[in-house]
Amino acid sequence: MLRTSPLFVKVGVVVNTYDNGTINGHTHKGQKSEVNEYDIVDIKEVVDKLLQKTHRRRKHYPSVIKAEIKRRGIEL
Repeated sequence: MLRTSPLFVKVGVVVNTYDNGTINGHTHKGQKSEVNEYDIVDIKEVVDKLLQKTHRRRKHYPSVIKAEIKRRGIEL
């Protein structure tokens, strides 16, 4: 979900080591997996990019985007 959200940007990958986990009765101690790390994008940057687009705007946006667009005096 974070991957497709304009409010977040991927900043890297973190290796996660599980101390103890059981899946289907098998213990996976020390198993490693990669997890994407995300950071928050400034809401003003998100709205600037949104307003630069020439295609039709959606009607449903997260409330933080709606509030920033309303603050700028633009109607959806």
